Amino acid sequence: MIEQIFKELRVVERRLSNLERNESGGGGGGDDHTQYLLADGSRAVSGIVGLNYDPGSDISVDIATIVQTGIDPRFWYDQPTDSFEMNKSLTLPGGSLKLGSHVISENTEENDDGFEIAGTFHVHRFPGGIAANICLHEGTEPPVGISGDAHRLWVNTSHELMWQDHDGTSSAIFVGTPAGDHDPDQIVSLGSLSDLTITISSLIYTDSAGKKRFEADAVQTKLRGPGSTPIYMDFGSNSFEINDGVDRFMSNSSKSVMASSNDTWWSACYDDRYEVMDDIRARIQANATDTRLVSPDGNDVLWIADNDLTFHDGIRDRIVADAAGTRLYSTGDNASYIACNDVAIYLNDGARARVQVDDNDTYLFSPGGTKWVNVDDDGTKISGDTDITGITTVIADDVSLHLKAKTAGKKSVIGWFNSVGTRTAWIGHGASADEDFYIRNEFSGANIEFQTIGGTVVIVGLPTSVAGLPTGGLWNSGGDLRVA
Repeated sequence: MIEQIFKELRVVERRLSNLERNESGGGGGGDDHTQYLLADGSRAVSGIVGLNYDPGSDISVDIATIVQTGIDPRFWYDQPTDSFEMNKSLTLPGGSLKLGSHVISENTEENDDGFEIAGTFHVHRFPGGIAANICLHEGTEPPVGISGDAHRLWVNTSHELMWQDHDGTSSAIFVGTPAGDHDPDQIVSLGSLSDLTITISSLIYTDSAGKKRFEADAVQTKLRGPGSTPIYMDFGSNSFEINDGVDRFMSNSSKSVMASSNDTWWSACYDDRYEVMDDIRARIQANATDTRLVSPDGNDVLWIADNDLTFHDGIRDRIVADAAGTRLYSTGDNASYIACNDVAIYLNDGARARVQVDDNDTYLFSPGGTKWVNVDDDGTKISGDTDITGITTVIADDVSLHLKAKTAGKKSVIGWFNSVGTRTAWIGHGASADEDFYIRNEFSGANIEFQTIGGTVVIVGLPTSVAGLPTGGLWNSGGDLRVA
């Protein structure tokens, strides 16, 4: 208290001394500066030394005390240079430092001894291009801001960069220290386990063996497994791929393909078809109209459509099954085939049916189609001239051989021919209008013989009168055979 009174008395003493010197028009004999009282009531000091306060002992001195002032008091340095020097620190107890329109002041939170800036804090590089930086020393967790909206970045003693939220919960956001051989755009894990490289256009994760396990850039995203030949997945802008040294699965805007491990067999899905391929050609193909099965050499093809099955041997159709029926073709140029439909079964030689089996008949046709054998429920019918080589036996009851005229009004006979085709005898009715029955031997001078073995020839129904008989007609005259 006494020291403060003496301090104030010395201030009053100095003010009175300066006032007297100013009124007398100048300074003392040994002073190197002069004080002037200006018209506006302010004081000016001239000289090259400036103000020099010597309290006479090592005590606190008020260099300048402003008792009363107007708005915005100033400390004005009227020189072209942009700075002035102080050889001691500047202490602003309870106040703030204003730089332009921005204020740096003591933090007003009760549990923090830092300072606060109302605005954006910029850290520029040093002269000569040295990079700007913010240095965070390791330590224990800082206190929680009492304002409820404070967030902090700090470094713990395990070299981890931490983030503390407004509730005081801290989480590690960076682990470890970057190795000296890494780029500054890398986030590196603890020790030498792996690193994550982040640039403006890419993100790359590399494991401890130097293998890129994850890559993401503007073109693709690639995920790899471990190992010398790792399996990887590759995502492009319009494609997807799985590869284990061979593209095992691939999908893009036109198709999706799955391959065997030896890259020999593929299955592919397109917008309009599905295919199974070997390393040369498609072996199975399915589309909206048909399904195809192809032989290894590509020649034989089996087509299956909604109402059609076709097997092609590379030259011609060998099997066709459609709405018209089912046909099995030969390999020859005549294209003979067997056909089955809802009506009949056919054996066709390429020109006509040679065998036909239907609900009512079974036909066997000659090559020219003019002769045939028909077997139905009534029996067997032969159409056209027929040669039988060998013995023919007709087994039947009653009428064993039935000869029927083909055309109304016509007659039918049985003829005998020699080996060169000349008729030698015949039996039957004569001309169409002739109702007589003939047995004729056409060898000149030859006879017609009726022979029995121990029996006789009996002619039944002979007329008993010659009246009305033609010349040569036989009649019974009282038990005698006579010729008219």
